[in-house]
Amino acid sequence: MRPVPSSKISIPELPADLVHRTELLRQLHSAADVALVSAPAGYGKTMLVAEWSRASTDVDTAWVRLDEDDNDQRRLWSAVLASVARARARSADGPQLTGFDDRSWDMESAGRPDFLAKLIEALSALPRPLRLVLDDLHEVTDAATLHGLQNFLRDRPPNVVLVLVSRLDPPFHLHRLRLEGGLTELRSNRLQFDRVETGTLLRRAGLALTPRQVDQLYQQTDGWPAGLRLAATAAAMDATTNVDWFLGTSPATSVRSLTTWSVRCSPAFPPTACSSCRRPASANPSRWVWRSCSPTVRMQAGYSLISSTAPRSSGRSVRTAVSTGCSHSSAAISWRT
Repeated sequence: MRPVPSSKISIPELPADLVHRTELLRQLHSAADVALVSAPAGYGKTMLVAEWSRASTDVDTAWVRLDEDDNDQRRLWSAVLASVARARARSADGPQLTGFDDRSWDMESAGRPDFLAKLIEALSALPRPLRLVLDDLHEVTDAATLHGLQNFLRDRPPNVVLVLVSRLDPPFHLHRLRLEGGLTELRSNRLQFDRVETGTLLRRAGLALTPRQVDQLYQQTDGWPAGLRLAATAAAMDATTNVDWFLGTSPATSVRSLTTWSVRCSPAFPPTACSSCRRPASANPSRWVWRSCSPTVRMQAGYSLISSTAPRSSGRSVRTAVSTGCSHSSAAISWRT
């Protein structure tokens, strides 16, 4: 086996201000075969599954955080083996199970039929049910590696629940599972916050907003958790910020538009159209402009905000640094007020 960093196979810690989502946890708890949590960045997929995993006492959880290096099947399956061994070590009913962390595995054949057959046989002999979480599955794009995962999904033993967490739907044959009722799915329409959860998040961020202001912020973000958190952080950074102006709800600022986004990034990764209204992006190769029907376009295009500067006066351009989530280090987003 190849060495695997502990952080790669550890269930993430939960933030102190986590908004508990009882109904979504109940749906995940009902998963008996395969669970798919698929949504763009910022919907709280990882934290939701981590909370579910930490709350479960009748099943072991093997967690693997994937990245682009896991397109190497030897690295990916080494992480799976190490995570299963770690899950057994955390179990209250016995010591670490041998067989998953020794050197008897031929990692040169990782992902191939013989390797998978040995793995599936070992998993079926586990004394407790196992939940195998593959987080950030969208990072894996290699055809051979995906084929190995597809074969594992098809032949997995009945005591293993496979949990796929991804920004994109994986290219697996899930239709039969869906038809048979064996696929539990959570997508952005379920992961977005409702108005009650929005209010809870804003209160925990230290904002004392009126119900009207909470509702306005909810509508502007479509309940996108990351957008709500970023807006709350920006509004709380300066006690002198006029919340109504920030939300664009006061009469003096009602004409201000937060839906015109100007994005600069590498021409190698050009956005093509607004994911909401489908209007094409600007033809200028060094500057793209969306007129989006939804603020979530910035997230669905693959961008996530990493810092924010709250506006102080009307008519001023506001710039925010962003991380592109791809091979480019950064881009810039600004909106006109």
